[in-house]
Amino acid sequence: MDKRQGGRPRDPDKDDAVRETVRRMLAADGYQRTTIPAVARAAGIGAPTIYRRWPTQAAMVESAIADRPWPEELAAPSEFRYYLLVLVRAVVGYFADPATRAAMPGLLVEYYREPSQYAVLVERTEMPLREAFRRAHAGAVGSGERADQPGADALFDTIVGMAVYHGVLRGTADDALVEQILDVVDAASSVGRGLHVDETNSNKERKR
Repeated sequence: MDKRQGGRPRDPDKDDAVRETVRRMLAADGYQRTTIPAVARAAGIGAPTIYRRWPTQAAMVESAIADRPWPEELAAPSEFRYYLLVLVRAVVGYFADPATRAAMPGLLVEYYREPSQYAVLVERTEMPLREAFRRAHAGAVGSGERADQPGADALFDTIVGMAVYHGVLRGTADDALVEQILDVVDAASSVGRGLHVDETNSNKERKR
């Protein structure tokens, strides 16, 4: 059990109850109505308890959507194509989640006002996933399974960017999107893609 200096021990069950209530309210009522007093009433927990844990609405909502585990397979070495499939499914599912979709517009406004808050979120939630992808990609490059360019970060950004665009902005994140992202990453990172392009261009030149 976590305990802050000079404070009462935190009750993880209460934390989980608040997060679950926040996710439910986000999906049903949207970001603006998911306030700390409203969540406290719905969860049957005193508002001061929530304020001690999360001082702002944005911090509470961020914890509810960000502090969730990723699939265990992403932490263990595996064949890169399978790793990629698990990652893309997880990222698409995350941004397609109704709570995440409802939270993102409000949180983006908060991050614009407080860039340091977003930097902390990235360090806590995105960087571990990005670092794991870098390691998996490096292994695939080393084994000759994937080309070294585009680099791991460019591929990771492509995955996240497509998931955000379709999941949050268009609401079209589904299995078809998973396949589309996989096709894009495969086309970009497959070994010999540059040779294929060169051969195609050469054939066009010969036909002129």
